[in-house]
Amino acid sequence: MNKKTAALVILLCVAAAVAYGALYYNGYLDMDVYEYDSSLYCFEDEWVYSVYDGKAEIDSCLRVAGTVLDIPEGCIDISEWAFQDSSFAGFSVDEDNTAYMSDEAGNLYSKDKTRLIRYASLNESREFTVPDSVTYIADEAFSNAEYLEKIYIHGNVTHIGEDAFYKTRALTDIVVSENNAEYKSIDGVLFNKSGDLLICYTNGSAEKSYTIPDGVAEVTDWAFAYCEHIEEIVIPDSVERIGSILSCKNLNYSGLNSDREEFVADIFLQNCGVDYTEE
Repeated sequence: MNKKTAALVILLCVAAAVAYGALYYNGYLDMDVYEYDSSLYCFEDEWVYSVYDGKAEIDSCLRVAGTVLDIPEGCIDISEWAFQDSSFAGFSVDEDNTAYMSDEAGNLYSKDKTRLIRYASLNESREFTVPDSVTYIADEAFSNAEYLEKIYIHGNVTHIGEDAFYKTRALTDIVVSENNAEYKSIDGVLFNKSGDLLICYTNGSAEKSYTIPDGVAEVTDWAFAYCEHIEEIVIPDSVERIGSILSCKNLNYSGLNSDREEFVADIFLQNCGVDYTEE
């Protein structure tokens, strides 16, 4: 195949992909469309869409951080990690969108407001109360909330997603209603209701030492993440697993306080790649 023929084939493939995308995504005929691994991807100013059976799903965001993101009428699905580790002033959802809505503060919800999908991370409010209608808090819902110090969670919330409070560097207090059947807070730290799972330590706490309550069996991945002040974690014998500890810059091996030296060494090996048992 000569160069001219190859170029013509490429142009025809691109044209076919654009036409295919136009058939499947109503209202966005001007966006660039590509086919990859048998899936169709549409690239617009803000979003990477994948298109299946005439329905558009947001896979990730292209917009520069710090702006308000516009979600069009035609978008009916947003993947759990579409806004992973991103910071935005908020969201503005088209009123005719049947799947999503945004409030006056720019927070993103499902249309019936039972799911909190993403908090406007650059909102300068220091406190936030989860609306009574919300039962589901999505993965990374409060990720990178720069100014948020206190969160109130009412009794109706039955699900809090993974890394929901990731990089909430100012957060000092998570308050859970005593009527909540799934979760509770102890001194501002989030646990499951039975208290055997520590879900999230507050990133912004100024405390240098924290003692995990006796009876806790597991600490989730990144429960301690970006806790810049903490220097010591006291680990009771009840703890059987501690997940990844991320970017706690003042916490070192000696700060993991436990009588089980091999257990502590395993934790540090997992997080830092250093085998202290060989010393």
